[in-house]
Amino acid sequence: MTRPKYRIRVLNAISPSGLQRFPDDRYEVGDAIERPDAILVRSRDLHRSTIDAHVRAIARAGAGTNNIPVEEMSRRGVPVFNAPGANANAVKELVLGALLLAARNIVPALRYVSQLDGGAADLEAMVEDGKRQFAGGELAGRTLGIVGLGAIGSLVADTAIKLGMNVVGFDPEITVEAAWRLPSSVRKANSLEDLLRQADFVTLHVPLLDVTRNLVDARRLAVIKPGASLLNFARHAIVDEDAVVDALRQTRLKYYLCDFPSKVLLGQPNVIALPHLGASTEEAEENCAVMAVDQLRAFLEHGSRVLAYDPLAGDAANLELGGRVLILDNARDCLRDADVVLVATPDPEFKQVWSEFSGLLPSHRSALEAVWLFERFIRQLRSYAQ
Repeated sequence: MTRPKYRIRVLNAISPSGLQRFPDDRYEVGDAIERPDAILVRSRDLHRSTIDAHVRAIARAGAGTNNIPVEEMSRRGVPVFNAPGANANAVKELVLGALLLAARNIVPALRYVSQLDGGAADLEAMVEDGKRQFAGGELAGRTLGIVGLGAIGSLVADTAIKLGMNVVGFDPEITVEAAWRLPSSVRKANSLEDLLRQADFVTLHVPLLDVTRNLVDARRLAVIKPGASLLNFARHAIVDEDAVVDALRQTRLKYYLCDFPSKVLLGQPNVIALPHLGASTEEAEENCAVMAVDQLRAFLEHGSRVLAYDPLAGDAANLELGGRVLILDNARDCLRDADVVLVATPDPEFKQVWSEFSGLLPSHRSALEAVWLFERFIRQLRSYAQ
């Protein structure tokens, strides 16, 4: 009997290095696939799309998930994968380039040269006279403030230190893994305002969440070190653009360098806006595509089944969320069938069965965790399933 192929709908141009990781004999891949098992996307905004009921997973070949309705997919039991860190080096290098643009006044110098008359008899004198207004400073010895110390922020910190910069960081949500990656010479700021007051350059590397929207606003720009340059290669909405333009006009900010041109920013003399080049390298696109495809394959072919054990489940025992979360009232079935177990109100039966299984679990269930959850979360799982 021939096994049906997994059907993958591709919504953007994805690097061939990633697509070729789908075996032809097991996968059907294309942009017009109907009733897909999964969606592979890069920049397409899925908030405005109707996502087929057959979709079991979505993967984005990129670092964020802002273009995917994650909450809606969670309610449907559809996991959303992305490729965090796959474009980190590409963004780091662009940030380094932006630091140099700001420190050495390169963009206005280029504009000046582009306006010179190549046939002028005094061309050499004009070059020598004009260069004085573009004299800049060196990065070595300057202070770089990094907001967000994840995969990209830690790489930026390491590079800046090697260039002789002093680095101060702020990240109240830093993970243990990220902390281990961070160079030991990075100084910790006590607050965002503390960082802004002391940094000659500030670079932002945080995701766009409700709490980070307009993170840098007029109130915070009022305390930034006079003459500092602000870099934003994360998400445009992290910065209040109107407040940035006002700070530039008051010369409190020297430059605003970003990856997000907009109506507010275009035409502003000290704004250097690039056309979203952060991850636009061949290597980054390949890395993102490979990571996204590998995650989709791992889920479709070997996807973990998450079971929630609730001794009070009763009639809820057969509730299923997207084929992946199942609420059970039988501890033995839960431990036998699950890769990850969510547990509410542990009772003697579960503890006894756990002790029986703990030394007998197959190696492929090495990810099994016993998580003691409150009844409220179990009720939430039930509501999603309904």
